[in-house]
Amino acid sequence: MTDLADLDDIYGNQILEHRRNPRNREKLSNPDVTGRAINPFCGDQVDIQILFKDSRVSAVGIQAEGCLINQATASILSEFMVGMSITEMMSASNRFRDIMSSDVSKDKLGDLGNLVALVGVRKSPVRIKCALLPFSALEETL
Repeated sequence: MTDLADLDDIYGNQILEHRRNPRNREKLSNPDVTGRAINPFCGDQVDIQILFKDSRVSAVGIQAEGCLINQATASILSEFMVGMSITEMMSASNRFRDIMSSDVSKDKLGDLGNLVALVGVRKSPVRIKCALLPFSALEETL
């Protein structure tokens, strides 16, 4: 059984805040690229739209349905990627996937911004796929 301290690590304040008040949830009407990812086992899904200006992300729309972790990750990711190039987004996505599948300490995470709040999800391996689904949608767009 998971104890309450583990749940605090998984569902920290920042994750809960992003679930309660998701950022960039509005669908963009004329995006440059779009993507979608679905987890057929649980029904979670993510749709993403991205606008670029001068080869950098200028606006993001991301709609996540399903569990708290999926929705919070989508919100955090949408804020993180504004201003990034495609190369920077792919690098961050790869780094996040590596971190979620290994036991890297928080002080060695590099510059992942608020995505670091999701590291506690590793304590519940079945939830890691929930945190990675928005990244799958991002990779689909790129």
